[in-house]
Amino acid sequence: MARRELPEPSADSCRTFDIDVCTLLAAHLGRRMEGPPTKASVVAALAGGERKPKFSKYSGSLEWRNAVVLWVNVGGADYANLFLDGGRRMSWFASQRHDAGSPIVQRLLATKRSATTVRDSLLLFCRLPGEPYVCCGRLEYVSHDPASSPLKFVWALIDADELLERSEAFGEIVAQGPAEPK
Repeated sequence: MARRELPEPSADSCRTFDIDVCTLLAAHLGRRMEGPPTKASVVAALAGGERKPKFSKYSGSLEWRNAVVLWVNVGGADYANLFLDGGRRMSWFASQRHDAGSPIVQRLLATKRSATTVRDSLLLFCRLPGEPYVCCGRLEYVSHDPASSPLKFVWALIDADELLERSEAFGEIVAQGPAEPK
């Protein structure tokens, strides 16, 4: 599939903002995000400062200049995402409209290169229905299934040990997720 390019982002797009990943993790890893239980609350915290970036509240992924955020709802009948290995890995499905040539998919696949060539951080935010999002830290590419529709990815949670040891909120999310298939 041919790679497609995105148009240049508007000045107030998330794609023009950087996330301070170190500060984010120090302040929020394993914690419920403050404010209403919406993506907008998380985006405001990630953007910092006075500017409010534009984004689609319907997308399961959000591109920033230096990172990609994946949004995962857990515990509802409509969600096929699974935590694997007791919360150390998870499956995530791209949007039905994304294929191997989509810019976001290309960017996600680029994260599987060695750490010295990856410019992006991949960050995970999960929530239970009606609850605030929890910062679940950084992700690392494990695999994807190019034949599945929607595209299925498996990610390792880089911060899993700390989350499992210290975060009650993360433990609740993992416990509510669908069981891993036997």
